[in-house]
Amino acid sequence: AEKSWKDKGNEAFAAKKWAVAIQMYTKGIAEDGKNHILYSNRSAAWLKMNKPIKALEDAEQCVQLQKDWAKGYYRKGCALFELTRYSEAVDELKKAVSYAPNDKEIRSKLTEARENCDKKEQRAKQKELIKAAEIEAQNNQNNQTTQTSKPKTSVPYKHFSRILTPEEKEKEEKEKAQASLTSP
Repeated sequence: AEKSWKDKGNEAFAAKKWAVAIQMYTKGIAEDGKNHILYSNRSAAWLKMNKPIKALEDAEQCVQLQKDWAKGYYRKGCALFELTRYSEAVDELKKAVSYAPNDKEIRSKLTEARENCDKKEQRAKQKELIKAAEIEAQNNQNNQTTQTSKPKTSVPYKHFSRILTPEEKEKEEKEKAQASLTSP
């Protein structure tokens, strides 16, 4: 009996001939586009070739075709992991564990994804703290330069009323009285 495309793909995969494996799985998909295992296997081959986006596309197709199969979610989780989308990988790997609770490979990948997710969050928090410190330092530097280069008040001097001496006050009152006598 002639070998199926899946079998030929699996042989190529085992021989680490990833491109050949992809060709075989692709031919199988052309004949049977509803075969979730072909998409799963091709997804694994794409990952071996460092093509995580293509791996994710095939994994998503696999999950669409077979919603209750652990390996489909595992493939999707692995592709998301390689794309450093760790929190999404954790979600997919949790689904995989729900269908295969005793699968050590899936549980191991879930643990790894969780650890990377935590590390990524920690790095993001550190970056935020560093950025906040840089902004604060910049603001402090700007405040120091503006204090030395600008006058203490930013309101024009003419808007302040000055305190008059008693003589000036008397003179001002006389001028006002004189002006009121001469106006019609």
